[in-house]
Amino acid sequence: MRLSENPRIRKVQIAGIVGAGLGAASGQGIDATPWFELDAMARGYGILAGAVATILGWLLLGIGWGAIYVVMNWPHEDMWLPLGQRRVVCGYVGKTRQKPWWDDRAKVWRYPRIEQHLYGSGRYGKGAQPWSDTVAYWYLAHESRWVTDLGLHLREWANIKLRRPLYNYTMNLRNRRRITIPDAKRQRAIRRAVGVRR
Repeated sequence: MRLSENPRIRKVQIAGIVGAGLGAASGQGIDATPWFELDAMARGYGILAGAVATILGWLLLGIGWGAIYVVMNWPHEDMWLPLGQRRVVCGYVGKTRQKPWWDDRAKVWRYPRIEQHLYGSGRYGKGAQPWSDTVAYWYLAHESRWVTDLGLHLREWANIKLRRPLYNYTMNLRNRRRITIPDAKRQRAIRRAVGVRR
């Protein structure tokens, strides 16, 4: 083997040759991989392990109940028409892991995520969505007792791409029908000023 002109690398090569000779004499193999190669391999394996852990986390973790919900809305321009003459279009698509619960007093099932959109509050104390007064009805497009985070995310993505909702922002930027958040707030202000109600 030709020795390198670099003193540091040459020292490693010599150590490898000596180690290999000692290993052969004792009947045991010795790994003579230079330190700089081991360091590069460690970095590469670290990156690979991180990627694998991320993928496994998406695939295996977060398994439990989940649902995709679809909110159907009356368009802003139809809110001045009688109910029977208004169009009904897909307004919003979302995913949730917040399980419904039975309200024994009202004798109805409560869906926390939907109520957060309609009435506000919720985990982050946000107000109602500016389009909440145009909601005609909503329904669950998919519900599963055992679904992964990745599976729920892909179902949401597919529903947004196929239904092209008016008010979604994430994964909906190429939708030409999309109404931006500032525009939705301006429309809500107009409806409130004119006194238009559901």
